[in-house]
Parts: sequence; structure tokens; C-alpha cells
Amino acid sequence: MNTCDIIQLLNKQYEEPSFVVNSLNIDSTNVGRGFTKDPKDKKILNYIVQTHSLSVSQIVDDKLVPVESIGAFVNTNTYLVHWTFTMVYEQMELILENVFFYWKGSKAPKGLSPLPPDVDNETAIVNRIVQWSEPPVFFHLLEEKRMVVFEDNFDPSSPHLFIVLGELSKELHLYEVSFMKKNLRSRGVFVIAVPQKKIIYIWKGSQITNELDAVVKGACLGNTVRNYVDSWKNFEILEMKETEEDILFEGDTSEYWHVKEVCNYS
Repeated sequence: MNTCDIIQLLNKQYEEPSFVVNSLNIDSTNVGRGFTKDPKDKKILNYIVQTHSLSVSQIVDDKLVPVESIGAFVNTNTYLVHWTFTMVYEQMELILENVFFYWKGSKAPKGLSPLPPDVDNETAIVNRIVQWSEPPVFFHLLEEKRMVVFEDNFDPSSPHLFIVLGELSKELHLYEVSFMKKNLRSRGVFVIAVPQKKIIYIWKGSQITNELDAVVKGACLGNTVRNYVDSWKNFEILEMKETEEDILFEGDTSEYWHVKEVCNYS
């Protein structure tokens, strides 16, 4: 790496994630996170005006099986998400769009990706995404339910650990990871369900940003997990600070990635 490369790297500005809606009605449009800020008055401009319908089907033996609990996914499965919404085009015109997402769990096998029989395969807008690399706008459409991805063979009587991901409230989602202390991160937030205690803990690392802390406080993440598991619905929800987790991981002597102080790159 030469001097020019380093200067370019340091001067590179943050770029918002993109998501392009391809349509037969209009030119391809980048809706990004679903909204943008007007550079003049800094007002929020929403590309996605209204969701009209949202349905989820699991692909089982190359067939679509409707899912009742929208938002609860399993990492060994593949799902078809059908989203119908009104979108702003060129800041004026309203366009009704139908978008299909094929969501593939991190441990899901390969297979066919069928569409509903009444949908034209030639004209359907189809986006294929995989766990851990979804576009932020995907979580906006699931905001009311908030997406939680469970491990296969889920046992509600055992403790579970979920990592919280996302930068904005609308984008927060939870992925289950193995219940081991080494999976914690001092710059992260985790939801820890302990059925033996009938408690769901919101564990906050000591080095999370103020912005993330504020987003998490208003997100009711404990309720999100509690609502997906019937036997957890009456669990108490408590906050837990970093260094207090040993009571939950008895006998686990592993260490996790701990940052003692915020790095200063100035």
C-alpha cells in the first residue's frame, strides 16, 4: 500500500447501503435503506410509503408452505417473503410494487426456489439474500414483528444466546449463536434467555456506542424474543452489564473479545 492509497482510505466518506428495485414499470431505483435525507433541509424522505401486504412461506420439498409467525426464521431453512408496497418514484409519483425475497439460512441446503403459481416467473422482481448479508431495507419490512433467527432443533427449556444486529431501530434483528461466553463482545448487545431463572437478560457490552445504547433502550428486545416462544411469555426482562455474565455461564472459562477502551484514531 502506497501513500496515496492510505490518504484515500482515510478520506473515504461513509456510503449508505444500497438496494435497487428493478421494475417493469420504472427505471431501476435505488431505495437504499428505504429513506434518505434531503441535502437542503435535512428532512427525511421516505421511498417506502406504505406496506400493503407481507407474507412468508417456508420452502419444504420444493413447495411453498405458509408461515404464520412472520419474523421467526430458522437458520436451516429457506423462505420466500412476498412484499407489496407503495414506493415514491422521482420524489413525486407513487408506484405499487411487488418484491419477492428468497432468504436462505446460514445452514440451509441448496434447492429449488419456487414462486406462487399465480406469479409470472418472467416478470417477478426476485431478490436472493442469505443470512448475515441482508440489505437493511429487508428488516424495515419486518419491523413490526422484528426478525429473530433461531438455531435448528430449538429447545425452549435450555438457555439461549442471541446477538443483536442493526444500526437503526427499524433494522434491529437477532441471530441465535451458540450459548458460550466466548461469543459475547464488549462492543455488542446480546439477548440471553435463561428458562431456569425465567428471566431474559439484555446484556450490554461496556464499549457499545451511545447511539446503539439509545436504539436498544427503545426497542423492547426482550419482548421480541418472549413473544416468539410460548413458554417464555411470562419471563421477567432485566438488563445486565458486562462482567456480570459469569453467573449465567457457570463452568465456562473461555474468554471473549473485550475492548478495554475506545480506540482513538485521530
